[in-house]
Amino acid sequence: MFNDAGYINADSGPQPRHPAVRRPRARSQPPHESVVKSATRALEIIELFAVHRHPLSVTEIANALAIPQSSSSVLLQAMNRAGFIDRDRQTRKYLPSVRSVFLGNWIHDTLFRRGSLLRALDTLSETTGANVRLGVRNGIHVQYVHVSWPTGNPDEAGLHPGMTVPICHDALGVMLLASENDRDIRGIVRHANAVAGGTGAVNVAAFLDDLQRDRGCGFAEREDQCVPGDQVLAVRLPMQLGVSAAIGLGVAAGRLPGERAGLLRLLDVVVKDAWGA
Repeated sequence: MFNDAGYINADSGPQPRHPAVRRPRARSQPPHESVVKSATRALEIIELFAVHRHPLSVTEIANALAIPQSSSSVLLQAMNRAGFIDRDRQTRKYLPSVRSVFLGNWIHDTLFRRGSLLRALDTLSETTGANVRLGVRNGIHVQYVHVSWPTGNPDEAGLHPGMTVPICHDALGVMLLASENDRDIRGIVRHANAVAGGTGAVNVAAFLDDLQRDRGCGFAEREDQCVPGDQVLAVRLPMQLGVSAAIGLGVAAGRLPGERAGLLRLLDVVVKDAWGA
């Protein structure tokens, strides 16, 4: 579907002894890889709307995801036919349909019985003037599944939903590991160090000592890996439906330690009110 390989015909004159010259075909991907790639891109498009929160054109989507505009157009048309994306005929811009809205509602309502976590995170961001991110563990990384910005403009920060950060260097990652036993944590840290290849490796014993302190405090504070000059305060959310997640609040380092206690109280309110803990 997305294969751009084609043919180059030989000169139009009769050439009985020389058949038409064809451009060698690019090595095609196995069918299952192509399907997975298309499915991943479709989900990335839905996620992109969650970041920008307004209709987007084909060009805007293609540029944001760094994929060919022709491929974006074909995929959007397919999603539109399936009812997951709506298209405004006047502006020619796309927006997730009502069908998309209801895809994960049952999970949200099960996890967040007391209200909308999205609204709570947005409110926390506006109240504190800080970037707020919700993260889950993805192997030896933390993956941000939602990010709220105090200005509502995602282009002002160097972080976005879907991005991954090394788990040992991220405050959210530390809190996600805090629920694991020390033996498993040692294995995770050693694996992360091996993958890092010396760059960004951490001392296992020192990491466990710091983690023990963070367990006692109930929060972790680390340098923001995405926004230079910021620190991140993170707390873990109680596990529900097998989901382990953490919330991080990114603030300018100069605001700490003066505002630390107040910011942690606000994080605690989100955990209790939105998550239902």
